[in-house]
Amino acid sequence: MVRERRDHACDAWIIEVQQTGVKELRSFAQGLLKDEAAVRAGLSLAWSNGPTEGFIHRLKLIKRQAYGRAGVDFLRHRILAPSVPVAA
Repeated sequence: MVRERRDHACDAWIIEVQQTGVKELRSFAQGLLKDEAAVRAGLSLAWSNGPTEGFIHRLKLIKRQAYGRAGVDFLRHRILAPSVPVAA
């Protein structure tokens, strides 16, 4: 459903989940229904913020590795320096 971007299959899946005895799945389905427009957009639109999320994840990883010493200058060096081409 997610990989094939079939938002129309979402309704049948939620109905099926609500009829199961698994409390956690029913709760998850209820959460999806609270913001149904966003869920449908996520399932049907081709846009993705994956690259942005990946960059933020990398930034947070670098900050954690620095044990709180990651100031602006340090982060600029660690993030921007690898992207600057080296003259041959």
